[in-house]
Amino acid sequence: MVLPKRKLILHIGYGKTGSSALQSWFAINQEGLSRLGVCYAGGNLAARGYQVSSGNASMLIRFLDEGKIPDIELMDYYFSDKNTALISGESLQTLGTFGKDYASKLLRFVDTNNIDLQLVAYIRNIYNHNYSNYVQSVKRRGVTDDFGKWFAREGNANPLRFYLGLYKLIPVDLVHYEQESEQLASAFCKLTKIDYSSLAVMEKRTVNRTLTCAEVDILIYYIKIAKLAGYSPAAFAKRISDLLVNSYPETRSEVLLLKDVVSQIECQFGSEIDHFNSISRKSFGFELRILNNIGYVDTKSVANASRRQAKSRTQYIIMRQLGSLNDGSMFQFLLKISVKEPLYALTILLRYTLKVQLGKIVKMLSRLEKKL
Repeated sequence: MVLPKRKLILHIGYGKTGSSALQSWFAINQEGLSRLGVCYAGGNLAARGYQVSSGNASMLIRFLDEGKIPDIELMDYYFSDKNTALISGESLQTLGTFGKDYASKLLRFVDTNNIDLQLVAYIRNIYNHNYSNYVQSVKRRGVTDDFGKWFAREGNANPLRFYLGLYKLIPVDLVHYEQESEQLASAFCKLTKIDYSSLAVMEKRTVNRTLTCAEVDILIYYIKIAKLAGYSPAAFAKRISDLLVNSYPETRSEVLLLKDVVSQIECQFGSEIDHFNSISRKSFGFELRILNNIGYVDTKSVANASRRQAKSRTQYIIMRQLGSLNDGSMFQFLLKISVKEPLYALTILLRYTLKVQLGKIVKMLSRLEKKL
């Protein structure tokens, strides 16, 4: 039996290229996409609220990784009754990372099930991508190195290697993130031939923003203290940074410029950039560069007022969250910060004590109400 022709669109959400914002837009437009014959399975409330999400690629990755999910189950989940399925996720970078293994499994799946495959990925200039990944490492892993030390250990040109390792196996449509950052959704629809005018416009909302330079410095300071107090640096950093980003989403970020890192990128990755551009010029009409045109600061140019505001925001988030983190000692944390910040330590202690006492009062009133 000949299966009906279908289309699978994979948005490969390379880190820090607007993936969370796009996934929010996909989730918000689930019904609109469905009316256009496109199924975006699994959108969640966090994504619809313009908060950080992971897309909807987890089942596909399990299929490629374990091979235990039947084709029909994958088809039912992602296509439902539609002719087009849209899947988005940062985890889809594995298609480039693992090369022929994952790619060949994906190609077998689409060939067996009579599916046209389109891959779309956003890619950005090398310095900014590394700096965003550095800040993400602070936010997600609790890294406490400065950017220069982090780059010496983890700096990379992985977006280029991802594409150069994949493009001979599966064609990929690339979008230059910096050139399309103001119209991510419409650029995506233009490539995939989805009618953008029939959908809700993409609001100018920042999702999973990069922390400011001052926020990075301040968060690192408190991560170090949290580690001394027995907290997991990764768990502490994730909890504080997620709430910081979601509570102050429109805070304008900037990128710290270190000339030594620019020189290292030129030395280590210059030939790869040239090789990529020789292909990209012909295939996509753009080139990648090391730096953007604008948007950089050095630590000396960050105003004291901005640092005070960043410290106030971060301290407020820590004060709200510290009592709910269970893997360390809040009192050890307060003892450590009390040396330099006695008033702040006292404020946290009083807030926590008041919260505990109010909780006890609420429970007592609840028990009395039941007896009455």
